[in-house]
Amino acid sequence: MIQIIEQGLIKASCDIVRPYAQISRGLALHSNYTPKVTPDLDTDSGYAIHLQCEVRIAIVNETACILTATHYAKVRVSQDMVDSASLLDKALLVTLPTILANDARATISRLSVMAGYPQAVLPMQNFDGLFTQLMANRPPVPTPLEVSGANHVH
Repeated sequence: MIQIIEQGLIKASCDIVRPYAQISRGLALHSNYTPKVTPDLDTDSGYAIHLQCEVRIAIVNETACILTATHYAKVRVSQDMVDSASLLDKALLVTLPTILANDARATISRLSVMAGYPQAVLPMQNFDGLFTQLMANRPPVPTPLEVSGANHVH
């Protein structure tokens, strides 16, 4: 069981790289969406996670604006989840980022409009796929050396 104790926006910023870039009619804006999940494992049953999203709005392949939003959630998890590393990893790296992503998407959209650009609509991120890829690339846990029946002669 996951109980969200607190959640909110830590930081939102808009850096205008090209202040006088004019958007021509029919010119498509391109944005790169880079989510970054940072879990904070500081207590036995209380955890915090930060989701940072960065969007670079480009006009004619040149960055015009960089939008960032960092949302957080503080949660308490049940003891059975603490005892199961796979359940805890899934909660911290899939469930919570998925919840926070909706808030981050809304923040980025508002920032782009406030900066004078059309609304930036971020695609939904597949955190389950990212988690599966992370687990696949994780090095295997070493197993203890097995003692064989062979005798060692000095």
